Amino acid sequence: MDNTHLILRMGSIGAMVAALALIGIVLLAGLFDFVYLSEEILAKKIELPLVDLSRYTVIFQVYMVTDTVFVIGEMIAWMGIVALVQTRAHSLGRVVLVLGLLGASLDFVQNAIDWSLIRGQHLSVLPQPSWFVVWMIVSQFSYLLTYTAAVLAALGLWSKQPLDRVLGVIGGPLTVLAVVGLYVPDWYALAFLWFFAFFLCTGILLWRRAAEWPASERHRQEASHG
Repeated sequence: MDNTHLILRMGSIGAMVAALALIGIVLLAGLFDFVYLSEEILAKKIELPLVDLSRYTVIFQVYMVTDTVFVIGEMIAWMGIVALVQTRAHSLGRVVLVLGLLGASLDFVQNAIDWSLIRGQHLSVLPQPSWFVVWMIVSQFSYLLTYTAAVLAALGLWSKQPLDRVLGVIGGPLTVLAVVGLYVPDWYALAFLWFFAFFLCTGILLWRRAAEWPASERHRQEASHG
């Protein structure tokens, strides 16, 4: 039984959930002046007073929940993307699946490190220098694996259809801007906007392809037998 239609539909929903979670993180920063401080804590540039720490912990818990929702949506989205890529390039789809899920998994690992830092602040436990190295490696690979998966998916999905081309541009050339945002702090918004645009477009694309799937699959089978 071909369950590609269901996978595409679930992937679309996952991508939309990921995009909405990113909006939630922006609202969290805007409404509560939330600033991500894990790097500063690891570098021992700051030590939060007890009052500020209590407030920051509550807000950070909301951030953790929101980011976890994002990662879960991202994982489901990658499964939908891969299902579509494999209809055109099966081997490439497997590579995209591994890179996409591994990048998302490292985001979970980074969240675990972040939470351990906050708990350490409560217990007056200062982070060791090695924590900073581990945190940076996990953070960098989380982004770079995701970017690589997006580029490969864009190559696999490129076609004459407008939505395929839009995602191809976002997941291809525009990924360069996301990389710049990753390494230039003042331009970090570019990386954030890239994630939002990529998953929003992915959600729309997968929903459309799921709606078209029975007809498009019959056409592909007829073409292969013709």
